[in-house]
Amino acid sequence: MKHPQLGLRGGAQQVQLVLENGQTRPVIGTRQPTEDEAAAEQARVRVALHWGARASPRRVSEGGITEPQALRSRTILSHRLPSAAQRLLQEGLTETHQVLPSGVVTVK
Repeated sequence: MKHPQLGLRGGAQQVQLVLENGQTRPVIGTRQPTEDEAAAEQARVRVALHWGARASPRRVSEGGITEPQALRSRTILSHRLPSAAQRLLQEGLTETHQVLPSGVVTVK
């Protein structure tokens, strides 16, 4: 499953479905890059802008901190998710899903 796109202004809001410790159903969460990763991303954007290219979409690596959104935010954002992601939130994991070590839920 690709990372859900919420259709908010400028596509700035990217969320992931994450599994909290001891839970069986995923929740909406975000991933914050580590400091090294953030500096590297800023350098890529500066180079792309310098040469007149548009910056590529954010790449998600295994490093970083993955954390669930606050309950209020999860409730509000859940209505903007694609139907497949909403179904996963309501029904929980199936055998077609896997949980990465970072806690992010993906399709096998």
